[in-house]
Amino acid sequence: ILLEAAPVQSGKVDWLVLGVGLNVFSCPQEKAISATSLTHLGLKEPDLPLILEKYLENLDRWCLTLVKDGFDSLRRAWLGRARQGQITARTAHETVTGQFVGLDDLGRLIIKRADGSKLEISAADVFFS
Repeated sequence: ILLEAAPVQSGKVDWLVLGVGLNVFSCPQEKAISATSLTHLGLKEPDLPLILEKYLENLDRWCLTLVKDGFDSLRRAWLGRARQGQITARTAHETVTGQFVGLDDLGRLIIKRADGSKLEISAADVFFS
């Protein structure tokens, strides 16, 4: 997921561009990346228009949830489905390994390092061990 936004003075977002990729027919084969595709999961004949329709319906539902109920509702739902455990986050400046703790009120990833310190990360490539 890639996000690009333009915050305004009030701290709200003036616009947001969302970039996502969905592995339908294939996926990266790198050992460091845990990925799959819909066909690898058993979908025999992917119907791309239907997949796009369902994806957009769900995106719209979650956008409405965000507007109606606020970020905390969205964050709690996401955390209820999130994979737990050891992660590595690779930012533009460093690579951090630690325990996934959650998301803070701003949506930043929280990692607990081996020394017990916690780090909030706004953007990174994240890998599960």
